[in-house]
Amino acid sequence: MQDSLPQNRPPSFYPAAGRKTAGQKVEEQPVIPFMHDSKAYKRVEETGGEAWLPLSPEEQALSSRSPAYDEFKILGQLWDSYILLEKEQTFYIVDQHAAHERIIYSRLQQFYAGSRGEMQMLAFPLLMDLSLRDMELLEKNQEILGELGFDLQQAGPRSIFLRGTPALIAGQEREVLFEILELLAGGQGINLKNEAIIKMACKKAVKAGTRLDYREMRKIIQELFVTDDYKNCPHGRPTIIAWKQADLERMFKR
Repeated sequence: MQDSLPQNRPPSFYPAAGRKTAGQKVEEQPVIPFMHDSKAYKRVEETGGEAWLPLSPEEQALSSRSPAYDEFKILGQLWDSYILLEKEQTFYIVDQHAAHERIIYSRLQQFYAGSRGEMQMLAFPLLMDLSLRDMELLEKNQEILGELGFDLQQAGPRSIFLRGTPALIAGQEREVLFEILELLAGGQGINLKNEAIIKMACKKAVKAGTRLDYREMRKIIQELFVTDDYKNCPHGRPTIIAWKQADLERMFKR
C-alpha cells in the first residue's frame, strides 16, 4: 500500500511556528511557543529564534478590544485554507476566506453607511468595451455606482473610461464592475448596494488555497472576533466551527 503513495508529497498542514522546509530535519527546528504572555509583544517567527517586537498602537488597541483573542492558541494552517485554534478544552477550525470576507464586509458596511465610498483615481483610465445592455445599465444606475466609488466616463457608443474605483478593489476593477453590472441586470427585489458590497468583500478576501504566515493568521483571528456577526460570512456560511474535547473523545470511543 505504501509503495502506491505519491513520493515527496508536500504537507497539507503547516504549524504556526517552526515550519519545515525542504532538506531540513524536523528535530533541527527550534521549539517556539505559539503565544507570549504579554499582550504588548509579538513573536517574530521568521527569525526562528526568541526575538520579539513591540505591537503597533493599532494592534494594542485591537487586542484591548478583543480580550477573547488572547485566550486562543493558533496551532497552524490546514490545506492552506483553514486556521486551526485551541482554547481551553475546545478545538476550532476557521475558514480563512469566509472569515476575511466577513471582516471586509463589516468594514465596508460601516464605511458606506450614509456616505459615498472612497474613490481611488487611476493614473491611466481603463478603456472598457461594453454591450448595449451594459451601457444602458450604467446610464440608469450612475447614482449607485457613484455611491460605491466608481467614476465612469463615456468614451463611445459602447465603451467607457473607468477613471476611478473603490479604493479596496485595486487590481480587480474590471472584474468587479462586470459582476456589479450582472447584479444590476437582475436587480429587482434585492438590495443592490449591499449585494455590491458583498461582491467586493468576496473578491478582496484571501482565497482558499493561500498560504498564510503566523502574522497573517493572527491578524485575521484578531479582527474576526471584534466583528459583528463574526460566526457567519455575508453569504451565511459559517466562518468557524468547534469541537469540545469531550466530543472528540466520544468520537474516538474514549
